[in-house]
Amino acid sequence: MPGKYDKGRRSENVEFWAGETARLACLHEESLALDLGCGTGIYTLGIGLRTSASICGLDPDIAMLAQARGRSSSIPWILAVGERIPIRSGVFDGIFSSQVWHHVSDRQKAADECFRVLKSGGTLLIRTISHEQMRKKVIFRYFPEIPAPQLGFYPSKEDF
Repeated sequence: MPGKYDKGRRSENVEFWAGETARLACLHEESLALDLGCGTGIYTLGIGLRTSASICGLDPDIAMLAQARGRSSSIPWILAVGERIPIRSGVFDGIFSSQVWHHVSDRQKAADECFRVLKSGGTLLIRTISHEQMRKKVIFRYFPEIPAPQLGFYPSKEDF
């Protein structure tokens, strides 16, 4: 699965999103950040390189984390879910989560956990596709039965 995961993300603009994360969360070399749902660590590494911040990756998939560990043994890779982050409160300056929120089973609990482990004034950045963006996907013109289930799977603006 991790090999397929990375294949599907070749077009990801890691440099852009690492820069936006650094800017929006005000991350710098003294910051501590978490990549929630880090997968194989592409963004974890990108954010770490861009900001020089100390960063951790968290994911519930052991195979994904094994691949992430293969990329860097100096980053703490944590096997856990967003609903139960095994970190003490008030630790992180920023949390980044890319294309993960639709996989979270209890979004409110995950959000509560994120805010628990963030320092006061810390930033939570959730990158996901909006319903408006999804409706514009070309594939939906050819497969009109796909949008309804997908729209139910991804959170709406109101959900946030």
